[in-house]
Amino acid sequence: MRFKDAVEIIRPVNCLMGALTVIIGLLNTRLGIPLDRFFINIILGVFIYIFIAASGMVINDIYDLEIDKINRPERPIPRGSITLKQAKILFIIYLCFGLFLSILNTIFFSLSILNFVLVSFFGFIGWV
Repeated sequence: MRFKDAVEIIRPVNCLMGALTVIIGLLNTRLGIPLDRFFINIILGVFIYIFIAASGMVINDIYDLEIDKINRPERPIPRGSITLKQAKILFIIYLCFGLFLSILNTIFFSLSILNFVLVSFFGFIGWV
């Protein structure tokens, strides 16, 4: 597995768009927070979002492997540049980084746990 493949599987453009929503959300709720703490929250929130979203992208590609072989054969797992075992390891790494960073802030940790639960069950319930 190449570094390029590990980045490609997380769909960086999607992660950056989501990170932008974190910034916008924090800007809207900045009331009464000192500026230095606010910037720390922005940086922390963006990295937490990127790692948690990355884990979601990877687990989605794992669950959708058979569909992606037909509809998205250019993705790293269907084309064989990342094995299922490597993808599972990437999922765990991205998730652990995201959860570890989220422990530094109680609200982020609560939201990260909620997101993890939703991501985990998405594969089991399929499209609703």
